[in-house]
Amino acid sequence: MASSALLKLLCAVLTCMVVAVPHVEALSCNQVFVTLKSCLVFLRSGRGPSRECCEGAMKLKNECNTKALRQTACKCLKSLAASLPGIKEEYAEKLPALCKVPFPYKVSRNMDCSRVN
Repeated sequence: MASSALLKLLCAVLTCMVVAVPHVEALSCNQVFVTLKSCLVFLRSGRGPSRECCEGAMKLKNECNTKALRQTACKCLKSLAASLPGIKEEYAEKLPALCKVPFPYKVSRNMDCSRVN
């Protein structure tokens, strides 16, 4: 369940982006976690999301401006999700709309990061 929720969050943030820059920069899983850690309260309790959470989601969306970066972030969130207990899938599904971070389609818990564009 935790991996599903974070995966949905990641994909909601990342899948709507258009690949515009061929340059690939490094992205670490720690950076992804730090950017979205303020969302954990919401993802566990449904309270919020906070302004900081939404800003983090938008920041990650904006920073992951290449296919490679989006795929890296997806893999990081899948990995992190496995170690973060208590995340509720229904809250993760609501996060993009509540934060006004658009995405073009519903994200599956079985999302294949290699297919993230």
